[in-house]
Amino acid sequence: MPEQEHRTEKDAPLRRDIRTLGNALGRAILLHDGNQVFDTEEMLRLNCKRLRECSERLAYTSEPEYSQLQAEIVLLDQKIRDIVQNCDLNTAIDVIRAFTVYFHLVNTAEQYHTRLAGCPGRVFPAK
Repeated sequence: MPEQEHRTEKDAPLRRDIRTLGNALGRAILLHDGNQVFDTEEMLRLNCKRLRECSERLAYTSEPEYSQLQAEIVLLDQKIRDIVQNCDLNTAIDVIRAFTVYFHLVNTAEQYHTRLAGCPGRVFPAK
């Protein structure tokens, strides 16, 4: 089994947990902060995700896709800048908090899965 396939299979439970936590956070943002914060966070997240994908693909492509990816990267970068620049202060603070909480949840999930990998068959209680 190639390394990438093995890693993908091995990381599937972690990715599933991160997706579950992200979805729960999204529902909490909608409930507590409303559509404007949620929509802003989602636009940033999706554009940043696409920007990362394009940047990763850029290293492995040749013309004409290379030029297309470069153009898309420039466009995505501008969209991200526009979203940030057009945020009012309160929305910006709430979006920053949402990303902070998300990354804290991701780190916690990674720590949990690292502990599980070190002790197969053992389930750790929540603290």
